[in-house]
Amino acid sequence: MGHRPRTPLALRHRGHRRPDGLDLSHHGLCAGLLFALRRPANRRAPMGRKCLPLGNRCPSREQPTGKPMNPIFETSGQICQCGRVTKGRSRTGCVLLPLMLLLAGCASVQPKPGGTEAVVEQWLAAPYAPTFTVRDTESSLGPYDPHTKSITLRDLVKFHGHPCDGLVTAACALKVGLQELYPEGVVDRTDTGGISNNSPCFGDAVAFVTGARIRFGTQKIDPSLGNEFILYRFSTGKAVKVALKPGLFPAEVAALEAKIRAGQFNEGEMRRCQRLQWEFARGLLERPWADSFSVTPLNGFVWKPDGYEHLGPRGDVINKHFGRPQERRPSP
Repeated sequence: MGHRPRTPLALRHRGHRRPDGLDLSHHGLCAGLLFALRRPANRRAPMGRKCLPLGNRCPSREQPTGKPMNPIFETSGQICQCGRVTKGRSRTGCVLLPLMLLLAGCASVQPKPGGTEAVVEQWLAAPYAPTFTVRDTESSLGPYDPHTKSITLRDLVKFHGHPCDGLVTAACALKVGLQELYPEGVVDRTDTGGISNNSPCFGDAVAFVTGARIRFGTQKIDPSLGNEFILYRFSTGKAVKVALKPGLFPAEVAALEAKIRAGQFNEGEMRRCQRLQWEFARGLLERPWADSFSVTPLNGFVWKPDGYEHLGPRGDVINKHFGRPQERRPSP
């Protein structure tokens, strides 16, 4: 009967993974290596001859015990370098060092968090990384969903496309302002309007967190706003203005941003600007939001949608109060 050589433990254990990320599971091995390891050596070696220690060639690969030949380890624990079998069906020998080199070449290396993903992980681990609990309707024509959702910085980055200081600035500012409009802690994304400047970061954050949209008249752009936001709750008529406190934004970042936008920069300046932006964002997440932002109530504020040719009503909120008559209010 043929005998199958024992596969080394590191290869038999499918979950084995080295600290450097090298995957030694069967999924990470190339087909040729698996074929060589699994092909049976179906002959017993005649008794009376030994395999030689590492560094000498064994002409016959015979073992004194008459036990099935092991293509990697001799019965005494010494390594056999023999590459052939003298009797029976021949097979490709396995040599330990080339085998390990082949493993290194064939194994799949799992990527580790790095680049922008590492930045996002640092942000999420910061003590004041904002998280928003929001409520929406449960379908296109349905009532409020009884369950809420959670929005994190990671979700914002996915929506916006990249991590940046503007996105973090907006997220922290929105957190401060929405706490004033929704002291109960759940933001109604069918009942909130937002105004920011035309920054890609600021506008995206307002739309995603509040549910506001220009085409529905619930999001507005005001170029006169700097690092400022106006938030409005339609059902209560309450509005607040949130602003980054003066002197917090680094002057060097502002200068580098202006230089880069003008097209007068080199790669080193671009990379430095990026690094300083991320450091500024991380700083906002390391301290209480009230240390970085001020909130001002806007009494008597009147919401007026921006002019837009295709402005129309939002159809997926028209039945949001269905089954809850005590809360019926006109939708924005």
